[in-house]
Parts: sequence; structure tokens; C-alpha cells
Amino acid sequence: MTAFGIGVSALQASNKNLETIGNNVANASTVGFKQSRVEFADIYSKAGLSTGGDRPGQGVYVAGIAQQFNQGGTTFTQNSLDMKIDGNGFFIVKDGGINTYTRAGMFGMDKDGFVVTNDGNRLQGFPSNANGDSIQVGAIEDLYIPVANIEPNATTEVDVAFNLDSREVPPSNYIFDENDSDTYTHLYPSVIYDSLGNSHTMTQYFVKQPPYTPDLGEPARALEAIIGYSRYGSDHLTTFDPATSDGNFVGDADEADATTLDADIAAILDGNFTLPTAAENFIEDAASGGVDDTARGQQLDRIHTALSNLVENSSGRTKEFYQAAYDGLVEYLPNVTTAAGDVDVDVYKGALEAMENAALTGQNVAYANIDVLSGVMRSNLLTSDLTSGLNAEDVDTTVAVADAEALVSDLKSALSALMTGDTDWAPTGTLWDEGDFTINASPSIEEQATYKLALDALAELSVDLNDGADALNPSAVISTLDALESESADNRWQMHAFVDGERVTDGNDNSPDYFSFNFTEYGQLAEPLPTITIRDWVPRDDAFNENGSAEPQEFTIDLAGTTQFAGAFGATSLSQDGFSTGELAGLDVDGEGVISARYTNGTNRLIGQIALATFRNDQGLEPIGGTSWIHTSESGDPVINAPGVSVAGDIRSQALEDSNVDLSQELVKMILAQRDYQANAKTIQTADTLTQTIINLR
Repeated sequence: MTAFGIGVSALQASNKNLETIGNNVANASTVGFKQSRVEFADIYSKAGLSTGGDRPGQGVYVAGIAQQFNQGGTTFTQNSLDMKIDGNGFFIVKDGGINTYTRAGMFGMDKDGFVVTNDGNRLQGFPSNANGDSIQVGAIEDLYIPVANIEPNATTEVDVAFNLDSREVPPSNYIFDENDSDTYTHLYPSVIYDSLGNSHTMTQYFVKQPPYTPDLGEPARALEAIIGYSRYGSDHLTTFDPATSDGNFVGDADEADATTLDADIAAILDGNFTLPTAAENFIEDAASGGVDDTARGQQLDRIHTALSNLVENSSGRTKEFYQAAYDGLVEYLPNVTTAAGDVDVDVYKGALEAMENAALTGQNVAYANIDVLSGVMRSNLLTSDLTSGLNAEDVDTTVAVADAEALVSDLKSALSALMTGDTDWAPTGTLWDEGDFTINASPSIEEQATYKLALDALAELSVDLNDGADALNPSAVISTLDALESESADNRWQMHAFVDGERVTDGNDNSPDYFSFNFTEYGQLAEPLPTITIRDWVPRDDAFNENGSAEPQEFTIDLAGTTQFAGAFGATSLSQDGFSTGELAGLDVDGEGVISARYTNGTNRLIGQIALATFRNDQGLEPIGGTSWIHTSESGDPVINAPGVSVAGDIRSQALEDSNVDLSQELVKMILAQRDYQANAKTIQTADTLTQTIINLR
């Protein structure tokens, strides 16, 4: 009878093997399915003290059915929520409050916005924070995708970097006008948003600034004195005809006697140019009360000698200035290098004009006047050392704060009057002497641009003349004088900001309506890096009416990374944090399992990060159908991590893991199982034949 038992056990085992193979074949196309194999063991028994060497076995039994968790192939899809795990991890899904585990990454979104399987089980992961800009790794929960429109966000930060072309020259028209391209160097438009999500165009206009070199003021005044004396003799300081260009007034910087040349100019001329002692009119002939041709020739010789000495004894820009005047004279009258001889009135006038045209450009004439204004400030605010370096200990602290403030205000208004040609200008403070300088009613463009540079230098200064105890602040006085008198480099730019055609500023009435910044000689922004705050923007609609959004709206413009190289102008980076309202447009899943939502307004928000579970013993997991498992004591507790950690693996979006069933192998195994079944049936058939033979012996 043992043979019957052996055959029956073999048929049962073979049947189980066929069932397993059949299940594998049936799930050859099931996403995430893991094939199983039947593992057999023999049945063998012995009785008493027998060695068993003479006992046959008792048959076969199924020792176990083991699932094989090797990786399946890949099928690519168009669904971002189709995901494959490249590693050993399992997706965690919640089924009726119980966590189950699967390799089938076919997910979608239900009507409530949760990421779910086809059975409605919710995918688990790490949520994002409330702002949707970071992942909160900790306890896992249902991954939820908000489907409602996101609220708009007003722009609060604009981070933009440019390259400003160092080869550009400053605009010829110094008065900025956003509608005139001749008044700015570059412009760049970008989009910002108000609190209601309306878009607006912010345009940044960049204006390269010419160098500001007020140190040419004294040499220009010295040359004005030489030419003035060479027209009127000692009467130059008191004779001025506004109807002509003759007799330009040198200026009275130290407020000494109006008929006395300023000490700083006298020091320059001392030993270089002999001052006339008589009121000689060199630009009239003798018959009209002037001098003869010989005297004019001698005066030109004196001018030539003076300029030659000044060139020899100077350096840098000052030397270049005197050299220009010298070259102008020599080119006009070459013979003056030896002896001018007799010179008639017309030639003489031409020689003076040649020097003026060569060196006393509109820019240098303006520097001369600025030097006069600086002298006025020094004579009223300093106690000593009026012509050299600036030191706080030289400030006259007995000057009342109100008087000093009025003096600075008069300084600015005087510069404005010089720039506009306002001959009716008059000071309002008590310290200013009205007769210190003369305003040209028709200043040249060069003059106007130079006065604008001085005004800008003062406007960009942020100091308080009050030291906090109602006394004059010496450092503020020195800073004011330094701003007026100090050179500024070539690498200076101004930026004017407009939103929808309306100028926007920092909202401070005491600061300029533009923003300035400098570059080093290597084309990098000079410290401190400019962060600009706009505080007076009032958003408007197309009809230029206030549109109901928050106002005034503040935002910053950060130019960090901006350069000034010899290359084409353009933005090298641009970002701003504002956006309009937006609808969900799509989802993206990266290799670390981070799900991001894309919205129609171009923004992205983090939804969460998929959690993966790994187990010490995958084969200890209990299958529950639906290509899912639950953990058991044999598998060990799940170890939950983000994708990419340990052996969990990475996530591949728009891809699914195929069943790991090899159909050809399964069909071969099915043939073998069929053969085994038939052979074992033959065992029973043979045992039956033998039994029938025994029965037939009766």
C-alpha cells in the first residue's frame, strides 16, 4: 500500500506545482507581480532501531511556496503618477487603516485629491510644509494634492543680475527721460505682481555716469585768471560784461576782498605768471584806450611762459589740463614759442580764445564754479586749513545747525541755478555772500551735466548735520565737503526704476529718485552690494487708476552678481517671488520621490515625498492579493525611509515595473510538471496492477 501513498503524495505535489506555475503564467502581465516557485521535500521515516538502509521513502510533500522578489522589467507610460522602484523598497498604501505594501506603482488621484491605487488605497509619504517649499520628514501620512487654485502672491523680492557693457560711453543728454533713448545706456523690462495677482511691467533704466573730477576746478580758475588778466589787466576782478564772453569772473572762494585774487589761485600763479598792476585793456587798441601791439605780444610771451611752467610743475590730470591750454596757444600762434613780437587785437583775441576752447571746456568751467562753491562752504564751516585736506577738528562747531543746514540748502540750489541758468537765484541762508559767483544764463550741455554730477553726489549723501545734541556734527560737515570735492571713478552707474511707466523710489524725499552703484576696476560690484527697496509703488490698472490691491507695495531689487565687463548688455539671472492665481496643470516626480505640482501661473509647489519600506526578509511577507503584502513576524517590521536611502532604491516616474515572470521558462516548467504528474500516475497504475494480480490468485 506504500506505493499507493507515494504516488498520491506525488500527484498532490505535482498538482500544487501546476497550480503555482499556472498562477505565474496568469500574472505574466500583472504590474509589480512577483513569481512563486514550489519547493519540494521528501518524506522518509524509520521505525525502532532500524538504520533505514532497507526502507524506501514515503513520498514527497510541498515544503513551501517561495515568492521571488527579483526586479521586473520596465514599461514606460505618460502618467507622472506611474512609478517604478529601482531597488528593494515597497510602496506603502493604507487599506482600511492598515498599511500594506506593494511594488505595483499604478497610482492616480481620486476626487478628493489623494494619491490612490486602483483599489482606492491611499499612498503614504512625507508631507510638505504649509508654504509648499520643503519636505517635513517624520511621520508618514496620506499624500494629498490640492486641486483648488493657489492664491496669488505679491512680489517682495526681485533678484536680478546683469552685465553692463563697460565699452559704453555716458549718454550725451544728461537729463534722464525714460522716453528718450539718448538719456540712458541700457533698459530691461521684467514682470512683477501685485497682491491681487495682476502682472505689471517693471523697467530698469541704467545710465552710465561720466567721471566727476572736481580737482580740475582750481587749475581751471587759474587759467581763467590768466586769460582774464590778459584781457583787462588788474581790473579783471571787478570788470565783467555779461553781454560778452570777455572778462569771465574767476570767482571769490575765500570771501576775501572782491578785488583780491583768492589765496589758492594766487599760490598757483605765484612764480609762474606776473600779475598786471594796472587796469590795462589788452583787447582794445591804443586809440580806443587799450594797449599797443607790442604790449599784447609781450603779454602773450608771459602767458606762454606761465603755461610752460605750469605744465612742467604739474602731474596727472592737472598737467594734461595745462598742456591742452599750452597746445591750443602754440597751435594757433606757433611763433609765440620764441617771441610773439607785435600782435594786433584780432590775433590776440584769437590766441586767448584758442586757449579757452582747448582747456576751458564747459565741464572745466563748471568745475571752476564748483571749486568756488566749495570755497564758500569751507570759509563758512571750517576754522582753518581752508585750502587743503579735510579734518573734523577744523570744523567750526560754533556755527548753528540751522545756519549750516541753510548753507547746504543754498549750495544745492546754487548748483541747480548754475545748471538751469537761473540768473535770479539768491541764497536764503545768512552765511552766503550773494556776490560769490556769476551764473551763466545759457550754460552749455557740458556745464549742465557737470553740475548735475555735483548735485547727485550731494543727493546720494546720507548725513545729519545735527549731532543729536543740537550741535553741529563735524563728521557730517566733512562728508558733505568730501562729496562735493572728491573724484568719483569711471565705473559708476545709476538705475531708474519704473513700473507701468510710473517712477518708483525708496519713498524718501531726502534721497534721489534713482539708485547708484559702483564697480571695481575688475568689473565687480563694489562693496557694499546694492539692495534697493521700493516703497512707493501704487499698483494701477490699464486706465491708470488704483486697482484695489495693497498699496503702497514694497519690494526689493537685489543686483548681486551684476558685472561691468566688455560684453553685450543682458540679464544673466532673474527671479522674483510673485505670481498670479494658478490652476493645477500637472505633476512631476523626481528620483527621490518628491512630488511637485505645476500650476498655470508657472509656479511649482512641493506636494510631498513618497515613503518606501524595506524588510529584513522579503519572503516573510504575506500576500493578500491585489499585488500587495502585509508584514509578519517572519518578515520583520518595516523600515521606512525616503527613496534613495539605504537599499530602498530610487523612484522612476512615468514607468511601471513589469511582472518578473519569464513566460518561456514557466511553459517549460509546465511541461516538466505535466511529465512528473503522468509519471506519478503511472506509479499508482502499476501498484494497482500488482494488487489485481494478487487478488486473482484465489
